[in-house]
Amino acid sequence: MLIYGSKARGQAHAESDLDVLLIVKNEAGTLKRELRRIGYLLAATADVLPSILAYTQEEWESRKRSGSTFRQAVERDAVRVL
Repeated sequence: MLIYGSKARGQAHAESDLDVLLIVKNEAGTLKRELRRIGYLLAATADVLPSILAYTQEEWESRKRSGSTFRQAVERDAVRVL
């Protein structure tokens, strides 16, 4: 689990969401939709809107091989939570 974006950089403002990236085992790929849904459920009860993205290990490695600018940005800002 990684936090990235404005909160990870210390540049958040009152309207900033909490960008969370989950990297799950390939076998858990079917759970990605459920994991993203947690963000919507938390938004109803929290002051911070979590924006949760989930990738399998294989998908995340594929983004590395392709030179994904999104992955580069996440790696630049990332704060490891778990």
